Amino acid sequence: MSLDIYFFKNGFDIQKSRADMDSTYTKLQAIKTELEANPDKYKAYNPPNGWGSYENFVSFCKSVLQKCSEYPDAVIEARG
Repeated sequence: MSLDIYFFKNGFDIQKSRADMDSTYTKLQAIKTELEANPDKYKAYNPPNGWGSYENFVSFCKSVLQKCSEYPDAVIEARG
């Protein structure tokens, strides 16, 4: 699984948001560490219909962290 992040928002002030981004990255690292340290705890939340899994979520988290390291000034937005 791979994740490519290419998000840019007009008027975004990267300098103003650096502390928030660093904090978010640290939280994402802690989440990944917790997931990997307690797989059985989180595998219990795998849906019975197979739409998503612990393994896919851990892979997704690793991919996001990697991309955040590669592109520290990227803006990640979610819509849903």
